Amino acid sequence: MGYTQAGLILKRSTTTDDPLALVERLTGELAEELNRQNPWPFDPRSHNDVLVQFANGACVITNHDLVWSILEDPDFDVEALHQKLGAPDSFMVFCRYDGGGTFGYAVVEQGRLVRRRLQTTGVPSLPPLTDVGEPLALEAPWLSAKFFYEDDEDEEDIPEDEREKILYLDDKDDGIPEYWLTCRLLEKLLEERYGVIPWDLGNDPQDRFLRMRDRWDAPPPGRG
Repeated sequence: MGYTQAGLILKRSTTTDDPLALVERLTGELAEELNRQNPWPFDPRSHNDVLVQFANGACVITNHDLVWSILEDPDFDVEALHQKLGAPDSFMVFCRYDGGGTFGYAVVEQGRLVRRRLQTTGVPSLPPLTDVGEPLALEAPWLSAKFFYEDDEDEEDIPEDEREKILYLDDKDDGIPEYWLTCRLLEKLLEERYGVIPWDLGNDPQDRFLRMRDRWDAPPPGRG
């Protein structure tokens, strides 16, 4: 079992303090709040379920459809979303789908998308990696990291460049597989900017479960 989450994060403000009004503004649809003790069935990978969480001065809004276009479309205009969020100085969009091998993030500053990175596995409509914008200071060392190829006795007959590529900065023992780089950078950016890792929050009394009225769709394939 891996993590499965996509959404956006920003600093908490008066704009985010009414989750029902916020979600209706973001989606343009009517919503209702579900019982926190028993909201099930509930799945933010589907269009109509939205989870709003507050932690450490940040607001996390989880819903695949709300953010996926920002991650997959390099020409997506984030200004409308920026205004609906109350025009914050910055916010960040993210996805982590361990089961599908899809990881990504987009950083928006003053209503302008300044950085976007999306890594996918087996998505015919998308390249394995899309990297747009100037790398942020935190990313730069890892994007030019040293590397070596994993040495495994069972892989003696496999050419070196077909083995797992391991990236590291100073200590080889702290290296990570290349396929994990985007997820590692995502976690580091979330920690640096918000002090919050959305998939580590767990259940909390501040969690708010919202549903677009009169629908419940099973999540489509590939969001695992």
